[in-house]
Amino acid sequence: MVNGRIAVAPCTTLVMRTGEVPEGGVLLTKKSAAHTASGLHAEEVIVWVRNAALYSIDSHFVQNCRQIGVIDTELDKRFRDNLRDTMKAYDLVHSNRLYD
Repeated sequence: MVNGRIAVAPCTTLVMRTGEVPEGGVLLTKKSAAHTASGLHAEEVIVWVRNAALYSIDSHFVQNCRQIGVIDTELDKRFRDNLRDTMKAYDLVHSNRLYD
């Protein structure tokens, strides 16, 4: 949850087929503690930051989503930092907000 909203981001196993992480995605591997606690089963998963969104808990978008896992970013500093940096980059491109 972020500021009382739920962060929803699509995931893919594309990296297992191509060996690459496209721009806008953050790699989560099975070696990560965050992956272990997530409920995801694939060895490597790309979290699409470019398609992430925040929704209120009672949003019909959230009710129609199928949850496949929950990622606790506090368990993996490297993943958390990559996720934060990618989200900042996308926010800077798509909004006028500046970060400290």
